[in-house]
Amino acid sequence: MLISTGLSQLNEESKKYYLYRALTCHNYFPDQKSTIGELPPLLSTRQFTPEVCEALAALGESDTREGSGYDVVIYNATRYNNAFRELSLIHPKAYSLLAKHLHDNWDKIEPFTVSETSIIKPELHDDGRIMVMNYEDPIEKTTRVLTESFGKRFHVTADISNCFNSVYSHAIAWGLVGIDFAKNNRKKGEWFNLVDSFQRKCKRNETQGIPIGSATSNISLEIILGKVDKELRHAGYNVHRYVDDYSCYCETNEQAHEFLLLLGRELAKYKFSLNIQKTKIIEQPAPDQDSWIIELLGHLPSRLNKSHNDEPKLTASEAITFINYAIIINRQTPDGSVLKYAIQLVVNFLNEQAPETVYKSVLNLSWHYPILIPYLDALINKSSMDRENIDSHLNALIIENCKHRRSDGICWPLHIMKKNRH
Repeated sequence: MLISTGLSQLNEESKKYYLYRALTCHNYFPDQKSTIGELPPLLSTRQFTPEVCEALAALGESDTREGSGYDVVIYNATRYNNAFRELSLIHPKAYSLLAKHLHDNWDKIEPFTVSETSIIKPELHDDGRIMVMNYEDPIEKTTRVLTESFGKRFHVTADISNCFNSVYSHAIAWGLVGIDFAKNNRKKGEWFNLVDSFQRKCKRNETQGIPIGSATSNISLEIILGKVDKELRHAGYNVHRYVDDYSCYCETNEQAHEFLLLLGRELAKYKFSLNIQKTKIIEQPAPDQDSWIIELLGHLPSRLNKSHNDEPKLTASEAITFINYAIIINRQTPDGSVLKYAIQLVVNFLNEQAPETVYKSVLNLSWHYPILIPYLDALINKSSMDRENIDSHLNALIIENCKHRRSDGICWPLHIMKKNRH
């Protein structure tokens, strides 16, 4: 939930301390999803407070370490198609230096993180985080899309190829003070150059690519892409960006192509390139949801869409039928997180008898799709299943995912086992 006041309306001292706590206690490890996080709750940095960060940042470094930087621990998060997304757990010393510097210079940095084009940017959230990858409210999104698309014949969608791994660290300083000024002022002690150097230190002092998952990396990306956003707006395009995904409605096909040319040219200034496979010009009218979502929602029992709390909950048979239908759609739509979305829709609307049967269905699917394992936790909590059988199932998942080096497929079962120990 977003706190309505926002960072900008707090006094400077409160704002900076809130930022500091968010960077250290809440958004240090990858934890940016709005519901089920990338890491299970047992892996957190809640005790890594600003005070700990200050003490760690003050420790000296050897000459060798200062030049080589620090390595990251890779956390392989499984996606809906079972491909890895490599998230990074940054070394505490390197992260302390970067987080402290962002905090100390936030008055200079913040103006470059508030692009009106960007949907996801540093903002206050009631759980203490400042970066949360929550999708827009469906009604708000539909209203925005209908408003922006009126009178437009084409919709352009595009994203940056391999975005975080393509970030050129020197481009962070370019985003803060301009390309020419940064190139002509390369003293290591300049505040904008220190953002660059501390960011590099987080990943072996490399200039290409930044760690994926921490809020510091998202802030660095916003600094750079905010410059691109400004040029697109200046050219008259009403464009929105969700991290590295761009959306723009255009009046003509020619204007749509001109937008893509400008976007590609501006991104190239900061060493980015467009993902050609995901760049599309879609003739309007077209639905504002993917076809698989529309199809799936059409098969959801209609009473789940009603606002009355006393509507009958789903039976095991209804839930399993819906999940089975999702399996069919999943085979037809390999590029969508169909099963995750389907289970998310029904898991909190089951009657008292359904969780055990649905657990068995989700357990079987979790063997093939580890991204579903977190939902087992909620189903276990709603049932009275034998704990020995549950532990046996979870151990089997751990062994299988160890073979494939799936970090989430190992950590989530361990978390569920620990949580349910009595």
